[in-house]
Amino acid sequence: MRAIRLAVLSGILIGTSYIPFPPWAIYFCLVPLWIQWLGDPSPRRVFLHGWVTQFVLTLIGFNWVAYTAVEFGHLPWPIGGLVLVLFSALFHWHVPAAGVAWALIHRRWPMSRSRSLWFFAFAFAFFESVWPMIFPWNLGYTWLWGRFPAMNWADVIGFQGLSSVTALINAMVAHAWLGRAQSRVAARWITAAALILAVLNATALGREKPWRETDSHLRILAVQANIGNLEKFWAEDQVNYQENILKRYIAIANRGLNDGGERPDFLFFPETAIPINLDMAYSNHYLHQHIMEFFRHHKIPVVTGAYSQDPVGQKVYNAFFLFDENGEYRDVYRKSILLAFGEYFPGAETFPFLKDLVPAISDFGHGPGAKLLDYNGLKIGPQICYEGLYANHSRELSKLGAEVFFNATNDSWYGTWSEPYQHLYMTLARAVEFRRPLMRVTNTGITTGILADGTVLDFSPFNTEWTRRFDLPYKKNPPPTLYERFGKHLSLVLLLAMILTLLIPTRIPAESSKK
Repeated sequence: MRAIRLAVLSGILIGTSYIPFPPWAIYFCLVPLWIQWLGDPSPRRVFLHGWVTQFVLTLIGFNWVAYTAVEFGHLPWPIGGLVLVLFSALFHWHVPAAGVAWALIHRRWPMSRSRSLWFFAFAFAFFESVWPMIFPWNLGYTWLWGRFPAMNWADVIGFQGLSSVTALINAMVAHAWLGRAQSRVAARWITAAALILAVLNATALGREKPWRETDSHLRILAVQANIGNLEKFWAEDQVNYQENILKRYIAIANRGLNDGGERPDFLFFPETAIPINLDMAYSNHYLHQHIMEFFRHHKIPVVTGAYSQDPVGQKVYNAFFLFDENGEYRDVYRKSILLAFGEYFPGAETFPFLKDLVPAISDFGHGPGAKLLDYNGLKIGPQICYEGLYANHSRELSKLGAEVFFNATNDSWYGTWSEPYQHLYMTLARAVEFRRPLMRVTNTGITTGILADGTVLDFSPFNTEWTRRFDLPYKKNPPPTLYERFGKHLSLVLLLAMILTLLIPTRIPAESSKK
């Protein structure tokens, strides 16, 4: 029971330190679990204790999964709770995987306590970086959430790199705890951990200043229409609800455009805001003509989420459209990273009957990949919702020359307490890593923006019709960050660090791992 209590404790510390909780225990949250692993290196029990930790942290940190199952899947709350339990049991096995890797190696080549702790840190960071997750997250995002100055190092090592630093600091704290009988040893490790944090934060002060030197400016009118989930479902099959949603967006946008403020450069609607196919092949549809008349009337460029359908293959895509000030079609981006169990059912292409299990799950097509939208020299990097969580997607946009990221999102399926803040900060992180301003507009909140220097702009309220002009200064042809150039190799670096931990001689006496 002591072993289970330590595993549960680590799960609680991680879960209550992740967004939207304050990151109060982030630098020692892994210590109880690692101490237990050192005391009982059996691979089977190491896996069990790691699994318990990930189960508890997922129950706490991703409790919104139950709400989403009820809201999106129309399931009763008991079934929604069961979905959360299953999700918690299956989807974050990178925690026990790190321990099992150590236990199997330790069984053949026993490691000292010191070497084991360093291995834990690198293994945890490695498996965290490569493990497939439906909602990819890492401990580094708490540095942005907590507004630690060291977040500015993300343009060098990314937030995944900052998560690796977090794991290393946990290893130092674990050294201090295990050596607490010798006060000088404990003090030495705590001082080292504090010094690393102090140096990272001190040297990060001012690193953002070069990104405040901009040569261009963009003013965006963001439109949050607060369309309910039931209305979105009805709009998929009923034209009258499609028309109602169009009228709502037009009315809200008109209020924003006529409020006496400065004329915006773009009007920005969120993901699937326009509930019809906006491809030119469907331009004869009266609702298509209706929204085009609105665009032409105001003579303002528009970027909006909508549906795109291949008139030949009939596959439907979640898309991001660009229209010019005359209401003329300029380009479209089709979403390429889809949300499993939300926008497609994994395996349904091979076994079509799976689509019938939960009819609410969409069957969108996968777009071809990252694509740049160019408007009169402005290079827009489009992200649709979930794609903002993937650094590699934004890396490709940056390499193509994106100067501003536009993120269109619908978070209405997740409630208002936890997931919207997690999703928000994990998306805003891309602006710091690649030093491009990012504008994020949502259906129900949180709509906001972030500048290349990491300054977060005003938040929209939840579940409210709302418009706001956002000023985004930006650089033409911004230089690549180090993270853009080399960040994709971080997992390899962590793997090499694991190997070097095993090979490099250490001056620290080889304590028994059972001490």
